[in-house]
Amino acid sequence: LTDAPTRIQKCIDLVQKSNFNSDPFLKSFGVQIKGEPVIVNGRVLSPPRLEYGKGNGGQQIVLTPKDGAWYSNEFKFFESAYCESFGFVSFLPPHKASML
Repeated sequence: LTDAPTRIQKCIDLVQKSNFNSDPFLKSFGVQIKGEPVIVNGRVLSPPRLEYGKGNGGQQIVLTPKDGAWYSNEFKFFESAYCESFGFVSFLPPHKASML
């Protein structure tokens, strides 16, 4: 894994190398790219609790994801619902795409 300061520096270097501000297409729309990242205040949110139906012991199962993942193979959803479609965005590097 790459640490955050190294990743941000790689992004800065890539923007500088790309020289977006000299791109005629971007210029035609008045788009300009700053060479440094925008700093915003933020916070890490706690993961939501996941409620499942009653387990083998008759008690409702409540899980809290850890590191963005959880196992639910042996649990039924507390209240099932129909989902016509869904999507997600993955920021994994290509060599980790098999994790999806």
